[in-house]
Amino acid sequence: MSDAEEQEETPAAPRQKVAMAEEIFYDPATLIAAAESFRTRPEVMAGALYDVTVIITRDDAEKRLREFLSREVNN
Repeated sequence: MSDAEEQEETPAAPRQKVAMAEEIFYDPATLIAAAESFRTRPEVMAGALYDVTVIITRDDAEKRLREFLSREVNN
């Protein structure tokens, strides 16, 4: 029997519910200190989080960093 035939005959594994991970929130100072994990420098992360005064998730910080880096520079 070939591998393809064996796969067709075996029943599909039952789907399991995957628990959603709780979001972890960080204060801006912690995110700035961890700038290397975002592949950037602390100065750049500080600019991206300049107006943040509350705790945010890593995803929010990444979004703010992308937006900050894509801004047009005005002379």
